[in-house]
Amino acid sequence: MRKKHKQISMAAVTLVMTGLLCIILFITKSAMDRYEDGIVSVCATQQDSYVQLVIDQINLKENRSNQEIIQNILSTLDASTNRYWTFTQDKNLLFIKDTLETNKYKAYDTDAYYSDKTAHRFIEQLRLNVVTHSEIRLNGKDYVASGVRFNYNGEEYQLCLLTNRSVLMDNNEFLEAKVELSVLMLAVFFLFYILPIVAAGTYNKIEERLSDTETENRDLNGKIIKLNRQLENEGEVSYDSDNDIFDISLAPEFLGRMLGNRSALPIGYFIYSYKDVGERTDLWEALDKMLTKQDIRFEDKDHKAFLILSMKSDKKKTEKLKALETDFKLVGYKLINKVIDRESVVESFKSYLEIKMWSMG
Repeated sequence: MRKKHKQISMAAVTLVMTGLLCIILFITKSAMDRYEDGIVSVCATQQDSYVQLVIDQINLKENRSNQEIIQNILSTLDASTNRYWTFTQDKNLLFIKDTLETNKYKAYDTDAYYSDKTAHRFIEQLRLNVVTHSEIRLNGKDYVASGVRFNYNGEEYQLCLLTNRSVLMDNNEFLEAKVELSVLMLAVFFLFYILPIVAAGTYNKIEERLSDTETENRDLNGKIIKLNRQLENEGEVSYDSDNDIFDISLAPEFLGRMLGNRSALPIGYFIYSYKDVGERTDLWEALDKMLTKQDIRFEDKDHKAFLILSMKSDKKKTEKLKALETDFKLVGYKLINKVIDRESVVESFKSYLEIKMWSMG
């Protein structure tokens, strides 16, 4: 019974793998975001400690004026576009980053400066004497903000430290680790996506070859069965010597079936070799003039050889086939006139073929 070979739909495999890849990319992106959030949280906690340290520095000395706090403490701290301090009292902006920036926003109050919802909510929810942090958006940029409300000389103030989030993410060590992880994940995604598609394509090719091999085997078996029936019923074989050619490995089976019919005797087999395509063509044209329906042709392309099995090979036909050795190389020939043990004759024939093929390299 013929086995049905099912091929894998490449479109379905591609669609499924694309869907799975999208899911994995989403999960990976979520994991990377959580990783970044973890880094930000650690940095924000360190930033809180820094703010608390500055508060302690302010409280070391009593009765300082606002200007003294700004000049002696806040102005001495490092400040840049990506990281700076704000110092406010009620709604008044007392200090932002440096003197130049402070003068720029002199007419503003905290509501105007912290105008974004996240920034406004952060400044409004600052806790007394407890440093807290949050991610806010300010002037079109994302910041990690740490801040606190505190009392000094009977007045309430707000002190905040703002750090651009991208600065934290672009830290050399973190960025290097992120790039390495990204490259690794891309490589994994590529293999995960490509390998199943390649495997499916390879499987389809194998299945296609198996199907082709089964078709060839069925055709060959059909021809053998047909030849066998004709040998049994008629003693002669209807064979298309112009078109039919078999692999030399099938010759012993053909010979075994021929030997089962005494009317096919004598049986001769002749082995010719050729050097190249041109000589092969000339040899076949010469053989073609002599072959009949009772002659079966085989070929061994690896050793560049023809084998002719000839039924009812009388002396006249044998002489004609042997005469070709004047123009072509006749590697060997033999006649089988009678059969005592069919199996031993076939085995002897196999050995003979092996020796001759081996001798031709």
